[in-house]
Amino acid sequence: MNGFDFCTNYPTLRALSIFLTIINILKIITPVILVIIIIIDIYKTVMQNDDNMMKDLVRNSVTKLIIGISIFFIPTIVYSFVGLINDTVDTDVDMYTCLQNVENIDYYKELYEEAQSTLTTPFKVTVPSLEIIKTTEPDLEDNNVVFGQTYSVSKRELYYLTGVAMHENGSGGAKGIMAEISFILNMYEIDQSLNRYRYSSLEDYVKNRHWWSSYDWEDDSGTEYPTESLMSAAKSVLEGGNRSFPFYVNEHDCIKCRTCDKCTDKDYDILKIEVNGRVITDKNELLNKANYIKDKTIIYNRYGAVYTFYSFPCNSCDPFGYEKKF
Repeated sequence: MNGFDFCTNYPTLRALSIFLTIINILKIITPVILVIIIIIDIYKTVMQNDDNMMKDLVRNSVTKLIIGISIFFIPTIVYSFVGLINDTVDTDVDMYTCLQNVENIDYYKELYEEAQSTLTTPFKVTVPSLEIIKTTEPDLEDNNVVFGQTYSVSKRELYYLTGVAMHENGSGGAKGIMAEISFILNMYEIDQSLNRYRYSSLEDYVKNRHWWSSYDWEDDSGTEYPTESLMSAAKSVLEGGNRSFPFYVNEHDCIKCRTCDKCTDKDYDILKIEVNGRVITDKNELLNKANYIKDKTIIYNRYGAVYTFYSFPCNSCDPFGYEKKF
């Protein structure tokens, strides 16, 4: 369990919340009980009228007062100890974050309950046949958007799927997110309709289909978190059905996948393209978007896939395409 997971795990936060509540109760009750005990001791000593007992009373009373004051400062001591651990021990767990998250425990309880519901509730989405999809789908050219099947997802699933989309086409902003989510749903529906794979949910599909870059929604260290605006873009595709292209678009590749001084073929996903009778392998020409013509340019990637170019959904997006129109 990584540090982020530990400090957002509801059972952990609940245990920590109970512990802190007990401390706060003791902080209030203990001094009151000690004062009552001291008053009772004073009464007994006065009634006995014994000098030795009076000396013992003073000593015991001072000890009890010190204990009471110490207990009152236990929360401060705990926070100081936590700071010492964070500063001196090499650990992924930021205890300050855990303590802060306890104050917002209802939010993490909601996430936890949604996650448990996702795991225990059967996935009930019925994927229509490709024939039905083809006959009901409007033309992208006339509507600027394709209306696809809608999916109801939990906050946890939306966060995860948006994170995956960010890893693939996040530089394209909202349009890039919408394109990647559209692509995910296209792939899911095609695979389900052709009985290639059976998964319990979209999240399960994306995690285990081994197409998308791995993404740990619980540990975004070194990356940006999915923002509300990007999650809204993803939601418009998932729950609104607003897809960036037709259902048959099922491929995309980065042309040049990374910045490098001396790039090799491994730095390019697209190795060659064919358009208007020309075979293009020159790296600069591969980067030239003018060579990508809808329904005409044939793309060859380094994984062996061959598909027809459809569009660049945004300026910085990958080229998307299809193997066939089914």
